[in-house]
Amino acid sequence: MMRAKSGHIIFEYGFRYSDLAPIFPKIFEAFLDVTGQRREDEPELDRLLLELNMRDLEKNKKPEGYNRPGIVRMIFPLTGRVEIYIYADTIHEKVVRATREISSILEDEGIAHEVKWDSMFLDELRRRKQAKK
Repeated sequence: MMRAKSGHIIFEYGFRYSDLAPIFPKIFEAFLDVTGQRREDEPELDRLLLELNMRDLEKNKKPEGYNRPGIVRMIFPLTGRVEIYIYADTIHEKVVRATREISSILEDEGIAHEVKWDSMFLDELRRRKQAKK
């Protein structure tokens, strides 16, 4: 099974945060299920996080994603285009599973995107540093 530290879903230029709003609940729920981070004891917290993300998306603003303590996070980075990355502190198969599941949802909806693996800027700096040794 493939493992990665980060999975990047990059949308075409011109894609807007608001374009993601209609399918984001499905993406969010799939992320929670695949990563095993659904809060069965506090489901209202998951609903609140989804609602806050939806408010931002509907206003075409960068949402928070899922940036809570846990194994895997879903981040919307500050870049020149809409991107989601799925990230873990260590190499983990859940990163791959969550990234692939979200990509599959986007494909089913006909939303063009590209998937890259381990493309964090800090990872690139580490690779460069190791190559110099």
